[in-house]
Amino acid sequence: MKRQAVASHQTIYRNIDLDRITGLSRTTRWRLERDGQFPARRSLTGSRAVGWLAEEVDAWIAGRLAA
Repeated sequence: MKRQAVASHQTIYRNIDLDRITGLSRTTRWRLERDGQFPARRSLTGSRAVGWLAEEVDAWIAGRLAA
């Protein structure tokens, strides 16, 4: 996974946040992400730590509500 810089003022959602926010299981989100239908995860400071940019997830949710 490619390391990407994230501005410090941006909010990062972790898996536990996405469980609550989207109501989707981790497996379903992974499948959507793999198929390009969910925002891509970002590598965080730890080698296994990942997160998603809140603005990308919020835009994805808004798009789903509009559809």
